[in-house]
Amino acid sequence: MSSGFTTFILIVGCIVACYYLILFIAFRKKLQALFGKTHLSPALQMQAGAALSEFPYQLIDRPLMQQDAEITLSLDRPEEVELEMVEDEDSHLLKAAEIVVEKIQDVVSHIASNPPNPEEVFTKIRAIVSQYSIFFNTDYFDAINSFISITVERDCALQFSKEQLLDLWK
Repeated sequence: MSSGFTTFILIVGCIVACYYLILFIAFRKKLQALFGKTHLSPALQMQAGAALSEFPYQLIDRPLMQQDAEITLSLDRPEEVELEMVEDEDSHLLKAAEIVVEKIQDVVSHIASNPPNPEEVFTKIRAIVSQYSIFFNTDYFDAINSFISITVERDCALQFSKEQLLDLWK
């Protein structure tokens, strides 16, 4: 594993441990009461008992259900309601962006030449990206360009300039 991933796991583990430590400290008294363990001094326990005995109201037990009472359940089916999923433009763009990213990653992962031929990488990515002009003037345009730049640099040791990234979309 890389040191960055190990550091990430360590930080997440520390955050989770701190979260549960804070929960334990915050709810310690409730946990002790739940399990019947209290650390009250005998004097405090006597004061608590005296306060309860001075409570003016008696607690009443809940009445038991009569044994001979019948319970009738009826299942009335309401009219069938048809629900139709309506998707907005953002969800369509998100799905399309996921498809583009998957295709690009697949192409970059399966480049035939070793070391990768920059022209081959460019033309294969261009063949994918040029079909998706719907991303112009959206937030996804910059995100996909960033993904292409990072992926090509990481997997192929190539760098695309901003002009080359824009040329991909033509």
